[in-house]
This record gives sequence, C-alpha cells and structure tokens, in this order.
Amino acid sequence: MEYIDSHAHTNFDVFDDDREDVYARAAAAGLIAIIEVGVGLEGSKRALERARNTDIVYAAMGLHPTDLDDFDSQWPEFEALVRAEVQDRGMVAVGECGLDYYWMKAPKEKQERAFRLQLELARDVDLPFIVHCREAEDDLIEVLKSGCQSNEILPNGVVHCFGGTADHARAIVDLGLHVSFCGNVTYKKNEGFREAAKVVPADRLLLETDSPFLAPGKKRGKRNEPAFVLETAAALASLRDVPLIDLVNDATANTKRLFRL
Repeated sequence: MEYIDSHAHTNFDVFDDDREDVYARAAAAGLIAIIEVGVGLEGSKRALERARNTDIVYAAMGLHPTDLDDFDSQWPEFEALVRAEVQDRGMVAVGECGLDYYWMKAPKEKQERAFRLQLELARDVDLPFIVHCREAEDDLIEVLKSGCQSNEILPNGVVHCFGGTADHARAIVDLGLHVSFCGNVTYKKNEGFREAAKVVPADRLLLETDSPFLAPGKKRGKRNEPAFVLETAAALASLRDVPLIDLVNDATANTKRLFRL
C-alpha cells in the first residue's frame, strides 16, 4: 500500500537530530509523499527548502492563526513569496491558515481577515488550501460559505486535524472540501471525532499525522512522525468498517488529486 501523510511539520527543531532517519522510516513504511506544512513566513521558507532537497517532501506555505502579531508586516513578503514559488514542483498548497479560538492569540476579526486573504491568494494562484480550526467550527463554516471577500468560487482545500462534530464534517463536505484525521481520532475521549470520521465520504477523506503532535494511541506521549500514519489509517478503517487497503487507496488517491501530486 502507498500512504501519504497530508500534514506534517518535520521542519520543527524537534527533528533536527534525526530528520533524515525520519524520512527513511517513512519511506520504509510505505509513504510516497509527505506534505510539509509551513507555519509562519520563516516556517514556510523552511518547508519549501525541505521540499526542494527531499524527494518525498512537498511544501505548503501559510500564516497560522496563533501567530499573527506581525501579520501586516509579513503579508506582503509572504504573498510575494507564494506568487513567486507557485510554479515550483514542491509547492502544492497555501496554509495552514484558519481560525483558532482555543488559544485566541489574535482577535477573531484579525484571524478572519488573515484567513480570507489566504483563501483569496490560494484562488488567485490556483492552489488548494489547508485549514487549521480549533474550537471555531461554526465561524469557520460561515467564512467558507461566504467564499472570499469578492464572494467568488471557493478554491478547493482540506480541514486538517478535524476536531468538530459529524454535522460540522457534513457541512464542510457539502462545500466541496476534504476532511483529514490524525492520531487524536484514536484517543478514547474523542468519540465525537470518531462519529465525524464515519460520515466523511470515501472520496473526501485524507490521512495525516500533524507531526510532531498527536501521536496515535499506541504511541501517545511520544514524538509523532510520518510513519505513524499507518496506525491512524488502521484505526479509521476499523472505525468505518472497511478494508484497510480500500481506505488507504482512497485516501492516497484523494491526496494526489487535491494537491496534484
């Protein structure tokens, strides 16, 4: 089986001592691609550099809702960088961007403005987008429903590390978007996530690790890494009562299609 980790942060310094080993373990486990997601302007630059130098890695570039203190000063450089690099083989998405009401490190209005600008940018450069959402699902769906500020067609994308209800998942799918699950769907307390995972159609489901966070059940408490996506895949297949090979094949095909791999 061919797996894809659709969302990881292997450019974080927690991987500095063994990053190449992490990629080797991922390839040995059957991963054919890792979407390396930049967080902030500098993180986005590192993600792009990682993609350029590692065959298995592709890059996404985004300004995260918990890191918007310098948004106004960073936005012109970020926008120019995305537009300049959009033809790069390794650049496949805008994000992660979105809303985070758990940490609430920026006012809701500022988060929404940053999110809308990145949605518009994704549409303008014809790239999919990756959404971060934490305890903000209702507002997120309203922003997505309204599309961009000009109210034109919403570009395609995925809500990563899904943490909402089954109704939220249905609403996101109804907008034509994808939903991605990571290791926290295996945690006993997250029954709501598991109910949501049951209702996402097979052609909209993605797999991810969100490394180094949220290692799946048997590895909980450890640093997460892309190879651990296999455990999340097995848990989702069991939850959805489908053969593992079917779930993995569908998720891989969906990820290839969304990110044009």
